[in-house]
Amino acid sequence: MTKLGNGLTAKRDRNHVTLYKFGSLLKRVDISKAINRRLLIVELVNDLGARPSKVAEALKISRQTVYNNLDTYKYYGADGLLHSQMRGVGNKARMHEQRRQLSRAALRRRENKQTVLQFTDEIPENFDKSHDWQKSRYAGGLIFSAILEKDWHFIPFFASVYGKLVNVFIIFAQMLIHGIKSNEQLKAVKSRELGLVCGLDRTPSRITFSKWVRAVAEKGQSLALIKQFFFNQIKVGLVSCYLLYADGHLIPYTGKERVRKGYSTQRRLAMPGQTNIVFHDATGRIVYFQLEEGNGDLCQAIEDISAEIQNQFDEPLSPIIISDRGSWSVEHFNRMSQHRLLTWEKNTNQAEIKALSDDVFSDPVMVNEHRYRFYEFPEKQIYWNTDKTISVALRRIVIWNLDSNRRPVCVSNDTLEDTIFLGQAMLGRWGNSENGFKYIAERFNPHYIPLLQATEESEHQEIDNPVFKELKLQKQKLKKRLQNNANQLAGSQESYNKDGSLRFNSKRQRLLRDRSELETELEAIEKELQATPERITLAEATNGEESFKVIDTEAKNLFDLVQAIVWNARRTLIDLLKKHYQDERDVVNLLDHISYCHGWIKSTSETVYVRLEPMDMPRYRTAQKEFCNSLNNLKSRLPNGKNLKFSVGNAPNQKSVQKSGAILS
Repeated sequence: MTKLGNGLTAKRDRNHVTLYKFGSLLKRVDISKAINRRLLIVELVNDLGARPSKVAEALKISRQTVYNNLDTYKYYGADGLLHSQMRGVGNKARMHEQRRQLSRAALRRRENKQTVLQFTDEIPENFDKSHDWQKSRYAGGLIFSAILEKDWHFIPFFASVYGKLVNVFIIFAQMLIHGIKSNEQLKAVKSRELGLVCGLDRTPSRITFSKWVRAVAEKGQSLALIKQFFFNQIKVGLVSCYLLYADGHLIPYTGKERVRKGYSTQRRLAMPGQTNIVFHDATGRIVYFQLEEGNGDLCQAIEDISAEIQNQFDEPLSPIIISDRGSWSVEHFNRMSQHRLLTWEKNTNQAEIKALSDDVFSDPVMVNEHRYRFYEFPEKQIYWNTDKTISVALRRIVIWNLDSNRRPVCVSNDTLEDTIFLGQAMLGRWGNSENGFKYIAERFNPHYIPLLQATEESEHQEIDNPVFKELKLQKQKLKKRLQNNANQLAGSQESYNKDGSLRFNSKRQRLLRDRSELETELEAIEKELQATPERITLAEATNGEESFKVIDTEAKNLFDLVQAIVWNARRTLIDLLKKHYQDERDVVNLLDHISYCHGWIKSTSETVYVRLEPMDMPRYRTAQKEFCNSLNNLKSRLPNGKNLKFSVGNAPNQKSVQKSGAILS
């Protein structure tokens, strides 16, 4: 008798095992067949609470065999126990150990997501030194510093966690401002001149900077910083949370490791990489973002940001999430039933929409310099999934573009806002162009990964079983051949010999024999399909030689965080410049020209002075001067207490006089 734990005892007698529960007979099992023994192991451990080591002792097998059977049942069910010799599987112990390692790696990553910020007492020394006027072709980039320090406290935000390594983030910001696409391009910059706008003697070499980036990534604080950035923006009202535009963008991976694939809509191709899911508000400012392997999970991202927003407000606030038609599906709306979603309808019945009378539409409304009219169907439309097992009822709103005479339809589960509000919200991104996501890609380099490495195992290892796919293809071919056979049989007649007997080798008899053979083959294929798992792990398919890796996101997260802050600062600068330059067609380009201006920088004990070269066109030059005055009115301060002062003028001589905060030549 062997005690199994939880009041169970077992007695093995040759090919039988007798089980007792607190001394009373529970059952007697014949274990001469392997499947009975495997099912008994699963029942004892999972259902009756027996200890795996004691089960192994009672059945006279190894503990590894017990754990292998438990894992097989977990991933493949009873069919996996029945057909233990799975295709493409190598050593079971090795396969299941890989699974357990992946689970442990996934647990470590989940624990890392919950990490709180760890602060440092190191004080950065940027802009501490005083110097006379020095020329820099990057001086215009300091206009961003005025907003970054005023609204986001940029240097203190990163220095509180990374200390003197804050220089990495300052250089990242200037790279984005001046169109420096990667670390490699740092070897082409003027290190002393770029160092002036970063508060350094000179910027580091490409190799040294890469070492700094690696040191920053090793701290593992990116996810906590992103969450803090999200909280800070909401707390001070820098972004709006009521309308959130969501989209996912594939970041291709070009390394040697095997990683999950995502879908590139531009190339219409599945490619290895990550998906960056970004949320921005109605003004185009980035509210939140997160990197996910492969295609990512937009539903999970929506749930995450909605939960975080709920935590930031005393009263419940559920934002309206607006996404493109790629997120349209009945399953999506069913899963997101507790959230307010708005997206384009797929497979619209154009004849139904064209048949609508013009009189049912609203009065014209101007959106993005185009005229629109809106109409909402009085009854909600019921949508079903492919299997007819799930349904959702959604509002349908027709958006009529009077200029192009097109009538797309959007759908929503929102019950609070009216028709015109939802129509205008939908057009907030797609009315004229994809304002936020399109322009971020144009101005910055969202595909750039500062530190490209993939070392950890992915927790998503399953792939479509190639054997299952091949069997399914064979089944389709057999069914097609059977259909052709049936068509020929329908048009064939029996043939007889001269003596009236049935002709054995007639066309019809040949077709009947072929049909019998095809049906036998089809039956064998169907049995084989039932015995073959539809999905297996990559390790099983390659005999343990390959597995999916996870692209390290630490450095990428930090770079994208700087990118989000700089982008939002850029939107603030554009709004500020519009007060002094009314032609909206040129205002964005004008800001770029100002930020690319050469100039001179001088640092004293109290102030950092920036003088920009005047622009050639009179209206640009006037706006440039007024814009600099507006920046001065912000009274931005660097972390060391120094003021930032901007002016426009020619090269200062070495005897410039400082008086009342102004620069006189």
